[in-house]
Amino acid sequence: MRNRISISATILVAALVITSCTLTSTGTIQIPSEPSVSGIPNEPGRATPGAGVGSIEGRLISSSSGLPLQGQTVYLGEFLPLDPGDEYLVTLEAEGSPNTRTDEAGLFIFSSVSPGNYPLLIWTPFRSMVIPDDTLDKELNVVVLEGQTTQLGDLVVDWP
Repeated sequence: MRNRISISATILVAALVITSCTLTSTGTIQIPSEPSVSGIPNEPGRATPGAGVGSIEGRLISSSSGLPLQGQTVYLGEFLPLDPGDEYLVTLEAEGSPNTRTDEAGLFIFSSVSPGNYPLLIWTPFRSMVIPDDTLDKELNVVVLEGQTTQLGDLVVDWP
């Protein structure tokens, strides 16, 4: 199982590198000097939700350094209820869950998100964490409403 995960992660990284390159008319491969990532915000307040969807904006800050977390992939997970009772699991599909990356200021935007409740996660093949709610002793519950932008503000996380 561990080998399958490692191979999948390697293939995903290779696919990301290949898709950001372009083939020139002379047949050479041009590699961009900076990676091109869609969904990276340049300034707060840029997300404008369309009909039937909402958006999410926030900023990740490292608790250890106090600096913005740059280039970090952020995912919207799912709450999976466990029966019976009020317990649930937080789930994530590394290749299927909505995700975006933080910019140089740690800002991130999810646009065109279906209304609902979502946990927010940071995930890499080597480490993952559910972003906690500072006011509660559990994970952050992001509420997305139709036609509105959910402003999360600064989220301080214990992440390198």
